[in-house]
Amino acid sequence: MTTMLTDFWYPVAHSADVVAAGEALPRRLLGHDLAVFRPARGAAARVLGAFCPHRGAHLGHGRVVDGCVECPYHGWRFDGAGRCTAVPGEARPARAQAPAFPTRESQGLVWTCVGDVARAPAPPLLPALDDRSLRAFDVEMVVESGFDWWVENIIDVSHVRFVHGQSYGEASYAGKFSVERSADGLGFRARARLAQDMNLVARLLHGWAPARSTMEVTLEHHMPGITVFDSDQGGGRRQVLAFLCTPEDATHTRMFAYVLRNYLKWVPGGDAIGRLFAARIFREDLALARTVLAPSYLDAPQPLVSVAADEPTLEFQRLLRLWRERQGQNQSQTEGRSHGLARAER
Repeated sequence: MTTMLTDFWYPVAHSADVVAAGEALPRRLLGHDLAVFRPARGAAARVLGAFCPHRGAHLGHGRVVDGCVECPYHGWRFDGAGRCTAVPGEARPARAQAPAFPTRESQGLVWTCVGDVARAPAPPLLPALDDRSLRAFDVEMVVESGFDWWVENIIDVSHVRFVHGQSYGEASYAGKFSVERSADGLGFRARARLAQDMNLVARLLHGWAPARSTMEVTLEHHMPGITVFDSDQGGGRRQVLAFLCTPEDATHTRMFAYVLRNYLKWVPGGDAIGRLFAARIFREDLALARTVLAPSYLDAPQPLVSVAADEPTLEFQRLLRLWRERQGQNQSQTEGRSHGLARAER
């Protein structure tokens, strides 16, 4: 099973892709089909449930007209609060309403929450995304793997030499990870030293790094699916990798990945080459994902054995289990209050 934590904010789109004129964006979050649109230039983005109450068309495939998203099937229009504002040639039915979800825009991303927004912690700010000393490019893609497996795969650095050996070269980690837990249960930080023998391509992409180098790596994870690697690669070179993962449903995850560095900042075509390299890395991960027998480690068919290098992934599993339990308790309390109100009304 993929862990479906509802009481969190998740990124669903780049702000620059949500434009006032043109098409809405179809998105999916925790099994909910969504329509993301911007009512007007300079206005905040809006997120609606995509199911049109007329005949069930997908509002995310509609266009933005007069500040509303227009259904592509019969032209019914819905504003940012989900209210139906127009029905061509007809009076507006009073019950015509699309669900509206809260939105935030932060650091170039549109975020939404489909659960209890009062319980949802604010999305974290990632300082590297605002660091002007770093040049960045980003990659957005939907991967055919469950959220649990994909996020743990990102955190699990010890797989690099085996899954990505042809792309990066050999790599090994010296010493044990030092994991520091946050007091609120919303994340952790881990540090390690990476000794890496890079191949020629990896050396070029890392600013003509030495063939053999040692990196000091700091990993930060913010629940549920945000992971940042900040690496001191020696020689004054710094690279930051940020991965923001959104569970679309049980078998698909949308990922927003950022690569930031303070080297090769003005190389013509450098970002395009970096994107091609990143796409290759993701393809290697996906090829492995299609073969695993435990797509969610919390629900593995038999106990799993771990070693010192697994400390960060074990911490992620602990937090997943913690928030699964908290969500179950919250749901039980909500259902209990609902039953109590129903008895009182009778």
